[in-house]
Amino acid sequence: MQLKGSMRRTVSRLGATVLAVATAALTVFPGNAAHADSVNRWGTAGNYGLGYLFLEVQASSTANLANVIAYPSNSGSANQWWSDHHISNGYYYLVNNNSGKVLDRWDSHTGPGSDGGCSTPMQYQWVNETQQYWRFDDEYSNYYGQWFNMWVNLPGCSGNAYQATLGVNFSTASVNGLYTTQFHMDRCVYGDSSGIYHRCYWRRNGA
Repeated sequence: MQLKGSMRRTVSRLGATVLAVATAALTVFPGNAAHADSVNRWGTAGNYGLGYLFLEVQASSTANLANVIAYPSNSGSANQWWSDHHISNGYYYLVNNNSGKVLDRWDSHTGPGSDGGCSTPMQYQWVNETQQYWRFDDEYSNYYGQWFNMWVNLPGCSGNAYQATLGVNFSTASVNGLYTTQFHMDRCVYGDSSGIYHRCYWRRNGA
């Protein structure tokens, strides 16, 4: 039996015994991501005074619920490599090559805060639930004058489909990197000009 997202997250947050989920195991090895559509690093669009940053799991954790952050480049670390696996209809799940866990998220608040964020990106074991489904859209940035990708989560913020876009958060530093967040689309729109929008842009294999 597969537990619903709200139930498994509630149990995990209360520090209960780790849930055993009856699902096919994912075995992903650095440099040998079997059956992956592609294996990439994902770099931020901008240099935020810390250099270009890359998507990774905080402190190379292999635990469920570990934060996914943007951190300075280390191409030799499996923690900065992600295998994307096509599901259907343009959606993928992304597996971290260090932990074997997938990019996931839960709602942390329901409306745009000062950072515009609506949910917290983290990693979790593959349970084939929609909060683990992502599509990447090609987007031309007027701010940078080039094409980028935007990662959009299927369920979206507070269940509002297509309204949660992966981005970096200037105000929440993580040692030498930045935490990530899921931005409401009204704070991270298609067709940028300035401000927060370009924080949602990613480059395959980075700078």
